[in-house]
Amino acid sequence: RNEIEELYKMSDAISAWGGEGSLDEIKNKISAQVRFIPWGHRISFAYMTDWSQRADSFAAAMVKYEQQACSSPQMVYLENASFEQLKAFGSDLAISLQKHSSTFPELDDSIWAELSNFSEAEDKSYRIVMSDDSTFEASVLNRTILIKSIDRSNIKKVLAPHRRLLQSAGISCSIKEMSDLSECLFDAGVSRVCTIDQMQDAHPLESHDGKFSLSRF
Repeated sequence: RNEIEELYKMSDAISAWGGEGSLDEIKNKISAQVRFIPWGHRISFAYMTDWSQRADSFAAAMVKYEQQACSSPQMVYLENASFEQLKAFGSDLAISLQKHSSTFPELDDSIWAELSNFSEAEDKSYRIVMSDDSTFEASVLNRTILIKSIDRSNIKKVLAPHRRLLQSAGISCSIKEMSDLSECLFDAGVSRVCTIDQMQDAHPLESHDGKFSLSRF
């Protein structure tokens, strides 16, 4: 730390990736004349108006990078769903996730301690949490998903306070709904809207977290 702080004094710009606490610590130690270019953790989620036949593709998105990527889904909102519908989708998702159970990686004890707070599959390879409130929450990851219901008119109210953390929204809806739904999500602070299958894909010209990296330097 002493060596890096000497480099801070010599730098024109500093770029860092990490959690809010780590980034704040660095920012507080550098001069206001030094450009600070932070890259923090981001949260992505899915939003479905039509969730029939979507359990398999959503399960695949969950396990692709074990939810370790910023573009991995941590929550799924089902539009205007009853609690019974949440449970029904959760049951379908459990069947789909069970197909991937043999690929669940080994985790250390510290991670298991956090995961053990949630009900899970018998083989502990996934956790599905259903809630009757629409609050935006981060998952504890490692195949842990939160399923909630929301009304479209409440999207901005619920998401906007978290806009600094938002990244991708994977959507499942009709073609007619796509424009309006995308506009609602962008207005709430999401930086990227795509299909659920494309959430963790990217192309070379795409912005990251809504910003083009080179221009920041």
